[in-house]
Amino acid sequence: MNAPRPDLPLLAVLDPEWQRLDTLVACLSRQRAGQTLGEAELAPLRAQQAQVDALRAPDGPWAALLGHTLEPVELDALVCALAPELEPRLGWAFQGLQPGATQPWASRALVQELLALDASQAEWLRRALAPEAPLRRLGWLRLEADDPYQPLRATPALLARVCGRP
Repeated sequence: MNAPRPDLPLLAVLDPEWQRLDTLVACLSRQRAGQTLGEAELAPLRAQQAQVDALRAPDGPWAALLGHTLEPVELDALVCALAPELEPRLGWAFQGLQPGATQPWASRALVQELLALDASQAEWLRRALAPEAPLRRLGWLRLEADDPYQPLRATPALLARVCGRP
């Protein structure tokens, strides 16, 4: 997949990211309610994952936009941080999945649960969010502390870049 066409807004190109997050939220909600996920829930997720993988390819829109190729877990964190800003319904969903949260941004703990990461995989996420890691070093993500319940927030610079604003 090449860089986004100039006549197609980047935000529209990124729709599969938000659709996948919607599905992940629905799956997590079902799991928390004690329901088993079947093929009816997993088939759309597989199709959405294939679309997201294309967006995240080294020659895809994310790499062109950011000027960097990021690891999948880094992009997952970035997408979760951007989601409440760009798709408010996801912010409300994140808030609903984090009882007692007064903000709509996903925490590292919620991202870990949404992505069904085990303890060793969760360490990749923690490292991706470290101060010296690209997401924070390049000024794309704000995180107050290395705490699993701190909100992950996109910086104004990242939002401007994704939205095509100066």
